[in-house]
Amino acid sequence: MRRILTVLLILLLLGGSVFAASKGSIGVVGFTNWANLTSGEIDEEAFLGGIRAELFLGDLLGISGDAMFTGKDDGGANHFIIFADAIVRLPLGLLDPYVGLGLNYTAALTDDLEESAAQGAGFNVRAGLDVNILKNFSVGLDATYYVDDFEKFFNNISEFDPDEFLQSSLIGISIKYKF
Repeated sequence: MRRILTVLLILLLLGGSVFAASKGSIGVVGFTNWANLTSGEIDEEAFLGGIRAELFLGDLLGISGDAMFTGKDDGGANHFIIFADAIVRLPLGLLDPYVGLGLNYTAALTDDLEESAAQGAGFNVRAGLDVNILKNFSVGLDATYYVDDFEKFFNNISEFDPDEFLQSSLIGISIKYKF
């Protein structure tokens, strides 16, 4: 039984190596916060949708950008979070684990462009795993922790709030076309 498993693992790794590391991707992402997943009552309005684009400068290093729609307020403004990350990945053929670190901006867009503006700037940390289903198609799972206000975070760093941490921890699924 051990030999069979060893042979299957070797075949899987060799078969997976036919997938060359991609130079970039574009796809859709869906996120919800960790608090929503663990609450027992899933709030469908807590799901966030967005797009992601990635460009890799080699097999290991790249940049990524996400734009996520977070909702519309009573005044009619559309709210977004925009992420820009430096990504380090380890393309293993079938699997592409990665980590990222970057900046994010929250913004509100209204019909009046003069009122539309960035509302806050922060940072984020991301880790995930892409599974390369086909040569140019992958699905992935990732976790992102973001802070949307530098000043608030650093002024209150000694006062850890678990509820705020869970609200700012996003779990996501991505579907990407790789090129």
